[in-house]
Amino acid sequence: ASACGNYDSDSCLEWSSGSYCQYGCSNGACMGAPNTNGTYSFTVGISSTKNAYAAQFELTYDSAKVNVTDFIEGSFLKQNGGSTYCVSLTINNSMGRLSYSCTRFNTQAGVIGNGSLATVSFAPLASGTSALALSDVSLVDNTISALPSSSANGTITIAGNAITGITNP
Repeated sequence: ASACGNYDSDSCLEWSSGSYCQYGCSNGACMGAPNTNGTYSFTVGISSTKNAYAAQFELTYDSAKVNVTDFIEGSFLKQNGGSTYCVSLTINNSMGRLSYSCTRFNTQAGVIGNGSLATVSFAPLASGTSALALSDVSLVDNTISALPSSSANGTITIAGNAITGITNP
C-alpha cells in the first residue's frame, strides 16, 4: 500500500512507494495522528486517470459532535507548477458543512495521478460518532467536461475530549 506523506524537500504531500498508514486511511489517503490539542486531521484524497482541471465537494458532519478548525488546500491541482484559484471555500460549523471548489489557471493542462485535494482538521465537541458525508463531488477537465468520480463516506469517533478515529465503510 502507498502512504500519503512528505517524502521530498517541498511542503507538498505525495504517495510513497509502498508502506502502510499508521493511523488508518480516509478517502485513499493516510490519516494523521491526533494532535496534542485534541484536533484530528485527515486528507481528502483523489485519484484521476484523466486530465483533471477543477474539483469541488461538500463535506457534512454533525456540528454537535465536531467542528472544522482548519482547512489546507492540497497539492493535487498544483502539480507540474500549476496555480489554483479557489472559487469557493466555506466552513459553516453551525450547520456542519464545508464546501470547496478550486480550479487550475494560467495553464491549459490538467493533471493525472494520485494526490491530496485538501486536509481538514476537526476538534471534538461531544462524545459519540459523526457521519462524514461527501456530496456534490465533481471533477472536470479544461473544457469543463465532467470526469468520472466516486466518493466514500465515513465516520468520526469522539471519546471525551479526544477524536479517536476516522473510518470509511
